[in-house]
Amino acid sequence: MILRLVKKSLGIECELMEPSTFKIPPSKQAFSKARYKIAHTGFKELLDLSLQTAYQDDTSYGTWRGYRVIAGDGSSVRLPGSQEIVSVHLSV
Repeated sequence: MILRLVKKSLGIECELMEPSTFKIPPSKQAFSKARYKIAHTGFKELLDLSLQTAYQDDTSYGTWRGYRVIAGDGSSVRLPGSQEIVSVHLSV
């Protein structure tokens, strides 16, 4: 439950928790208290694995100007027209 994207309140998620082997679902307080007992090392390993997967060399994956695009939101920023900014832009 911690790793998936929770969209409902914690109380509702506790009631819907799988596997449903509980006679009474855990309370929000019980879940929060138990969450503190989970070691951070498992989450660190998952992060390391996801970064390794995202940045591995894959020749079939396209790049933009030599960089892998992981996400983009399409926003743009207007910069002042200084000579330094223009020279950096032209060198890219």
